[in-house]
Amino acid sequence: MAAVCTTTVGNTGVKCDKGDVRGVPEGFFLTQKSFKFDSYVDFADESVWLTKTKSKEIFPIGGFLEFDDNTEESVYYTSGLGIDVFLRDGKYKFVFRANYGIEQNKEIQKFSGIKGRLFFRDSNGYIWGKSDDGTTVQGFAVSTFKAENKKVPTADAPEWSSINITLSNPREMNDDFILLNPSFDPADISGLANVDLTVAGTPTATEIVISVGNPTGVINEDGSIQFVPMAGIPITDFKFLKDSDGLAQTPDSMTETSDGVYNFVFTALETGTGDLISAATQTNDYLIESTGAISYTI
Repeated sequence: MAAVCTTTVGNTGVKCDKGDVRGVPEGFFLTQKSFKFDSYVDFADESVWLTKTKSKEIFPIGGFLEFDDNTEESVYYTSGLGIDVFLRDGKYKFVFRANYGIEQNKEIQKFSGIKGRLFFRDSNGYIWGKSDDGTTVQGFAVSTFKAENKKVPTADAPEWSSINITLSNPREMNDDFILLNPSFDPADISGLANVDLTVAGTPTATEIVISVGNPTGVINEDGSIQFVPMAGIPITDFKFLKDSDGLAQTPDSMTETSDGVYNFVFTALETGTGDLISAATQTNDYLIESTGAISYTI
């Protein structure tokens, strides 16, 4: 290989212990290629991560049960004289596998082909990123992001949903690498989940009952869709609008009578629509997004 023609190289002395050790990647946060944290302070702030997730700037993807590191070695050409010529760095290549349900697998498939960036989170609770200016932080650029076909389950293996990832620039994982030891658990930051709203029973001018659930993709024997009830949504995260003039209708009170079933009391409810407010402005910790408003007639 050619000699390094510079006046200085790196300082290799270390005046401390090795420090924090990375764990095995357990999940990642997907972003658009232009996304960045403006400072290390923002990068370390859980509230910023949550805000960016709610505004769909960060897409947490986890639930993985297996991880393969298929990273390449550097590529060389050996000449007839036995001299090795460096051609390129090996690419970082990973495979993540999860046993996703039907609906979650559909959502993951939508990201196939994206040319974005990834922050990794590992088994030791650290978040991996890159900073090339000592101030801002980004994820690692991705050249391949492919959600593979969901496997059919066998007697020996579950119905794996696999994601193949190749990073664009291996130097980002080396020259620009930074490690965040956060005060929060990165695994607690989950992606937005779709929820459906359904009117239960017959609304009146003083009462309406709404069920909220995450669809599973399974159809019950009566033809209804199977849902996972979404409990604990506060009254402030619902909105009701009149059909007549589009103005808001504010409930007097709300009671969650069972998981995911909400009973609203009004003084004079008029025909209109009900929905959740946008994920970006919700006060709950569930990170949910409505698939659409329900309509009701009084």
